[in-house]
Amino acid sequence: MTIFRLFFILLIVCSYFSCGIFTPRDEFEDPLVDDTEEDYFNFSKLLSGTGEEFSKLDWYELFDDGFKYTNVRSANIDHSKSDFINHLSQQQEVFPDYSVSWEKKESPLRNIDTITLNNVWYYIREPEVSDSVLFSGKSAFVIVRDDGFVWRITRWTDDPNDALFFSPGE
Repeated sequence: MTIFRLFFILLIVCSYFSCGIFTPRDEFEDPLVDDTEEDYFNFSKLLSGTGEEFSKLDWYELFDDGFKYTNVRSANIDHSKSDFINHLSQQQEVFPDYSVSWEKKESPLRNIDTITLNNVWYYIREPEVSDSVLFSGKSAFVIVRDDGFVWRITRWTDDPNDALFFSPGE
């Protein structure tokens, strides 16, 4: 019985070493990246020109856990990350083909772990009608880098024009 156990252990050890999991690699293997993320609201444009980029455009990763959204026209009520993400999902369903563009009127203010964007205009247009702006406004963003060097939106102050688009619960 002990010879059988010894043979079985030897067989398992040989199989581990023969599959190459303990041998060093010459090339680094890139992690799998999910390229299916869509940037419906064009959030990647916010960091353009800063030399930085968001690592993921998934809304749960894009917004910081302490995220706050404020519409200055609605008594400065703060909306949490989950409320805001639910609202974004609803807007995407209601306006599935609309396009969002951002235009920065000022240079970003930066330090090591924070980028502040003031006076950023947004325009939401109908599909295939470039001059038909349905929603517009001016926003300010505070974007922070966490310990894992991932950039996240932590604060969004919105000053929409007449019609509201980004503001939840309105």
